[in-house]
Amino acid sequence: TDILHFSGTNPAERKKIEIEQEAWRTVNAMFADAKNELLLALGERDKMIDEKDKVIEEKNVALEVNAKALEVNAKVLEENKKELDEKDKRIQELLKKLDDVK
Repeated sequence: TDILHFSGTNPAERKKIEIEQEAWRTVNAMFADAKNELLLALGERDKMIDEKDKVIEEKNVALEVNAKALEVNAKVLEENKKELDEKDKRIQELLKKLDDVK
């Protein structure tokens, strides 16, 4: 405590302490602005990333819906092809009978 008392009451030591405190205050003030700007930029970037993630998720949902629709359409096309094949076969049979009748 004696050393602290001496340092606090000695004008030369006190002046050194005040200069050092002012230097630290200046450094902290300079970096506080940069830190705040960086935090704001990071916050904006995070918002943009969140928005893009939402858009990607919406597009993924749309792709899933389209994939299901394509599956349904493929099944319908397959059924239609089978029906057409059966009708073609029936037509060929009828043409053959018609030829036989002639």
